[in-house]
Amino acid sequence: MARQFSALLVAATVALTGCSRHAADAPAQSSAAGASGPAASAGGSGIEAPSTPDPSAAAGPAADAPSGSEAAWNAMAASGDARAAADARSAAPAEAEPASTNTTKGPFLWRVEGRTPLYLFGTIHVPDDRVLALPASVNKAFSESTAVYTEIPMDNGTQMGVMGKVMLPDGSQLSDVIGQPLYNRMTAAAEKTLGADHSGLGAMLGPLFQRMKPWAAMSQLSLLEFLPEMMAGKQPLDAMLYARAAAEGKTVGALETPDEQIAVFESFTLREQTRMLELTLDEIERVKPGDRTQTQELIDAYLSGDMTVVSRVMDEAMAGDRALMARFQDIAITQRNNHMTARILALRRQQPATIFFVAVGTAHYAGPTGIVAQLQKSGLKVERVP
Repeated sequence: MARQFSALLVAATVALTGCSRHAADAPAQSSAAGASGPAASAGGSGIEAPSTPDPSAAAGPAADAPSGSEAAWNAMAASGDARAAADARSAAPAEAEPASTNTTKGPFLWRVEGRTPLYLFGTIHVPDDRVLALPASVNKAFSESTAVYTEIPMDNGTQMGVMGKVMLPDGSQLSDVIGQPLYNRMTAAAEKTLGADHSGLGAMLGPLFQRMKPWAAMSQLSLLEFLPEMMAGKQPLDAMLYARAAAEGKTVGALETPDEQIAVFESFTLREQTRMLELTLDEIERVKPGDRTQTQELIDAYLSGDMTVVSRVMDEAMAGDRALMARFQDIAITQRNNHMTARILALRRQQPATIFFVAVGTAHYAGPTGIVAQLQKSGLKVERVP
């Protein structure tokens, strides 16, 4: 049971862009923002943690990439399509904001026109029933697609493989790294989030938190309110889409490797990681009994289908260390937007007959540096689907 529980918490750390305060703070500084930040991801069957990879799932960032290797993706990123996209980005005015990103309400779904369509779907990495109930237009696009790509592979084998990478070295404890007072705040926040009805889960968290790196502990704190549902087998949106695609015999793949997403947080100093943990705890401690959490507010904003509403919620959440959040925005959002856009273009060029359904955090589509704008600047027609 402890191993299964640990695997689930690690799974909740793997997909780093979803709905927590920190990436929410960062995109709010640009002209438009989406729901993104450290968040949850789970695949397979709830708390079960198989020791071998799911044979139906892609083993790497792209199902057809040689050995699923980073070298293959680097080659794609160096392709002519990627260079053209970079040239278009540098030539286009930075303030240009695609109208299709913000003015249409409905699901965060875009269609890229061409000989075969490509669909872009903005997600929020939570297992909320309202989020999992896909609108008709999203179901139609998903059914039409022949390949589904998420941010990272979401099979059970990938989740288990990443476990050691989010843990501190043997002999180290989180309380020694961040200090006992901050660690005590973290465990108290976890107990508060889970509530008396799930006190047993709270008691199990202490030993698991002690093994996690600061960024890993921080990245899944905001999702603890969904831990009982996840342990019961409910999957966050991205993982549900990935599993459904595999079950339906579609090609499954990912735009990034787990190592690439982990590198986002590893690039922050220990002091910066600790500061982000403090900011997360400040927000959790701010919520009074009966109040809506920031995650719940972001879910409501996401369900509105209105980027303006999402931006407003994030603006209201803006607090703490703005310089650090600006750095997070650049590393976790903007730079990854560039990489993911290049990889989408490479997939489209290499597999022109494939109908792709790309599902990544909504923030990655927003603003002049978002995936939507970058694809438009590369010459593609991208329109919001109601």
